[in-house]
Amino acid sequence: MKGVPVMHLRPAVLIGAIALAVAMQAAADPLPKVYQLACDTVQVDPLQVRFTFGVLNLDPAASVCDIIFWVDDQSHVLACDTEVPKWGCYVYTPTQRVNWLTIVDPPDCMLSGEHREPYSFVSDSASPLFFARFDSPIIGFGDQYIRFHCPDLVPTRRSSWGMLKAIYR
Repeated sequence: MKGVPVMHLRPAVLIGAIALAVAMQAAADPLPKVYQLACDTVQVDPLQVRFTFGVLNLDPAASVCDIIFWVDDQSHVLACDTEVPKWGCYVYTPTQRVNWLTIVDPPDCMLSGEHREPYSFVSDSASPLFFARFDSPIIGFGDQYIRFHCPDLVPTRRSSWGMLKAIYR
C-alpha cells in the first residue's frame, strides 16, 4: 500500500503544530487586570470626573513597568496622578495618551501576581474608553480595551465663602 511520502507531510504538520502552539499560547496568556476603585465628580459644567483604579498583573512571565492608555472615543484626559511609591504619570495631550510609569532606576516594576493602586485620571466623560497597553522592560503586552464608568454623578455648584456663610445665617 502506497501512501503520501513523509517528506510531503512534514511542512503541513510543522505549520499545523506552530499554529496550534501560537493559539494555545495566546489563550494561556492572562492579561493584566485593571479594576476601578472609585469615581468622583470634580465639576459638572464643564464635566470633569476623577477615576481611581488599580492594576493586577496576572501575566506569569512579564513585569509591568509602564501603563499606557490611549483615548479611544471623543473624551479627553485632563490630568493624572498616582500615590504608588516610585511611580509617576504624565498626560501627552497631542495624542490623548496618559502614562503611568516607574520613575526610579532600577525600575520598580509590578511582578507577576502583584497589584498596585491607586492610579487616577480626570476625564471630561462619565464613561471614557481607552486602548491600554502594558510595557515590561523588554516588550509591550496585554493590549486591551478598558471602559471606565461613573453612574452616579453628583452635581456641584460654584460658590464662594460668602455664599456658604449666607446659607447658614
